[in-house]
Amino acid sequence: MKKNSNEFPRLLAGFLSTYLTREKNLTQDTEASYHDVFRIWYLFCQKKYNADTISIGFEDFNKHRIEEFLDWLEQDRNCSIATRNHRLSVIKSFARYVSFEKPDLVFEMNQIRSIAYKKGDKPCVQYLTEEEIEILLNQPNLSDRYERRDYCLLLTLFDTGARVSELINIRKNDISFGSVNTIILHGKGRKDRIIPITKTTSQVLRKYLKTVENSNSSPSEAFLFQNRYGKQMTRWAVTDILKKYDNRARADIHYRPMAPVTPHVIRHSKAMSLLKAGVNLIYIRDFLGHSDVQTTQIYARADMTLKMEAIASSETYVDRSSEKDWTSDAELMEWLLSRSG
Repeated sequence: MKKNSNEFPRLLAGFLSTYLTREKNLTQDTEASYHDVFRIWYLFCQKKYNADTISIGFEDFNKHRIEEFLDWLEQDRNCSIATRNHRLSVIKSFARYVSFEKPDLVFEMNQIRSIAYKKGDKPCVQYLTEEEIEILLNQPNLSDRYERRDYCLLLTLFDTGARVSELINIRKNDISFGSVNTIILHGKGRKDRIIPITKTTSQVLRKYLKTVENSNSSPSEAFLFQNRYGKQMTRWAVTDILKKYDNRARADIHYRPMAPVTPHVIRHSKAMSLLKAGVNLIYIRDFLGHSDVQTTQIYARADMTLKMEAIASSETYVDRSSEKDWTSDAELMEWLLSRSG
């Protein structure tokens, strides 16, 4: 890789720090995902071409190199097709930005933007049954302070169907107790939604809030779920907590998830629970914060698959191969002929 001017790092910095923040007004989580893509891109260039960051320029940011990067993501980092496509989407967004900032690079950037997204099999919806959810929720030891917090966290995660990013951003003042108990979730694209919670979850939250209020956290750090230091819990911590109790639950013969249990699996579990209870897909869409009901349709398809499997397993067949052919019954044929004329 040749030394080059600072055009590439300058434009990348402008894209990440100015364009995304001021013009696109993306959320912090979305911005972080964009930063990750280019952090991994630099890592690829270092590992594959032994390049230092200062030497990477637009002669390296081309269609061939991007295609190598995408293959590397799948083959070396074992990324899914969905992750691969997301990385490509971010790269195309940067290529479009560069086209406006440096018109002399339009041809090269259009070559990158022409890279096709990869098609993959649509994964089945993974979820826990209501019995498995109950087993999972029974794992925390309620005599332990931190496991009481974990129990409240898991119960809230399921009852609200929240994304993990929404869960960790719940603050104490987002909870309202009254004739209808609710939690405000701060969703994607800065879209807030109010979620009703059950009586059981409300009672657990009331008790838990007393422990949070007695902690050393300041009002600015008044997140509902905090770590041992009174700080906001991270999404990775939530994943680890869930993994801990998932491992415990697997000792129960009635707890047999088909795949690793993640926070999103719990979200799927809530959606399937609502669907089985007869809740309309439109309401489930609003409950989950989907922008399009087409996204919510995956639960209807999963439910229909289950129904078809149940019907198939209960279907019975009558073996009629031994029945006598009516055309060989002489008496019947004689009677039919006598009536025909």
